[in-house]
Amino acid sequence: IYTLSLHDALPIFDCSTLESITKIELPSKAETCTICPIKICLRETKGKEYYKIKFEGEQDDGKDYDNFKKLKGKIDEYQDKVKQKFNLKDQKITKDTVIQVTVFKKDVPNLDLYDLPGVTFVEGIKEEAEEIYDSFLNDEDTTVLLILNGGDDLTNSSVTEWMKKVNNYKNRFIPIIAKADLIKNFEGKFKQLQKFELKTKP
Repeated sequence: IYTLSLHDALPIFDCSTLESITKIELPSKAETCTICPIKICLRETKGKEYYKIKFEGEQDDGKDYDNFKKLKGKIDEYQDKVKQKFNLKDQKITKDTVIQVTVFKKDVPNLDLYDLPGVTFVEGIKEEAEEIYDSFLNDEDTTVLLILNGGDDLTNSSVTEWMKKVNNYKNRFIPIIAKADLIKNFEGKFKQLQKFELKTKP
């Protein structure tokens, strides 16, 4: 499952949806937004709750971390390593590495989720972002959680035009409306969504 937030500005992810599923806190400040794909592997356990973190395809440090309050900071540490390794500045992002967090918790589904950088149309970032989406989203075996801002006009947005380019998007995108307190007309908002003919209701 891929979580993807759509914004016309800088890539900013509303983590509340992902946190509701994973039951862990994730980076949410603008200065620590998602700069590379973050893979979260949920694994149910009957015993000790802990997590491991590494770059996908590499060995982890062999440690089991049980303080979930520090997980957000640990992901930030790895994002800082990404910035240094790829010399990322000025909100740059990269597709060339994936941070993998394996979470062992009670009463969670065995599920792999990817938090991707938000859709952006900022020059210098747009091309890299589109390469990430092409790499991750066009596989028809994936499901995409489409995080939409309740205050946005969904029918007059370049990001929803972009969504239509994704393979079989009507059957694979699950719309989730974040910041619902910004919606002034719920009926009107749902009518906007109906125009995309998405199979799953918001």
